[in-house]
Amino acid sequence: MEDAVAVKLLLTPFLLFFLFTVNAPIAQEAPAAPDKSGTSFYDQCGATEKNLGQGNASENLQNGFCLGYVAGISQGVESSETIHHVKTAQKIFCLPEGVTTIQKVRIIRKYIGDHPEQANKPAQGQVLMALREAFPCDK
Repeated sequence: MEDAVAVKLLLTPFLLFFLFTVNAPIAQEAPAAPDKSGTSFYDQCGATEKNLGQGNASENLQNGFCLGYVAGISQGVESSETIHHVKTAQKIFCLPEGVTTIQKVRIIRKYIGDHPEQANKPAQGQVLMALREAFPCDK
């Protein structure tokens, strides 16, 4: 019984080393999420707008980051407003049925391009402002 425990204790460091060594190159190749500035979002999500689903694996991964970033922010805001029973007139934006995430990306990139004076500000604020401008709530 003690031999089995000793073998497990000896093998554990090797298994951990193997797991981290195998995964390390994948983590290094992953592109950064567009979460710093409007300029970062504009640059990193430009390819998503143009070639969704047509790029290589790295480009498709970047597209996924971009789409996930936008979907996460918009769905997070909508969920929070629902949970907190925010009235329509007080909501940040009101998305009509059928608006796709790629449409939101285009709207956000256009907003950033139209407001270069804000391009150095955090991307998440610009995402919200773009969606608010494009999809205001009826008061």
